[in-house]
Amino acid sequence: MNAQKNLSDPNESLFAGSPRPRPSILTIILFIVSAGLVFGGFYLMAIAFNFTDADQGPTWFLHPAIVTFFSAIVLDTIGFFIAFQLLAKPEDKEAA
Repeated sequence: MNAQKNLSDPNESLFAGSPRPRPSILTIILFIVSAGLVFGGFYLMAIAFNFTDADQGPTWFLHPAIVTFFSAIVLDTIGFFIAFQLLAKPEDKEAA
């Protein structure tokens, strides 16, 4: 292998081009939103255990800890749906 050969010929590329196109700005924004939803859901699940009995609502299923925990699960589900269903390439869906 001779590195000088690659550097002397300007028409010969040093690296191979990517077979996949670059992601659009919408894809990047949706990925950031989905990551924020997933990590925000994990954070809400963690703080759901910090509620005390003094914070209890009118019934047991309206306890703020339970509402917060299940809201976090919904956020995680939406975030994972965006990342793995909406942002998946059509050729990736056909291979599965």
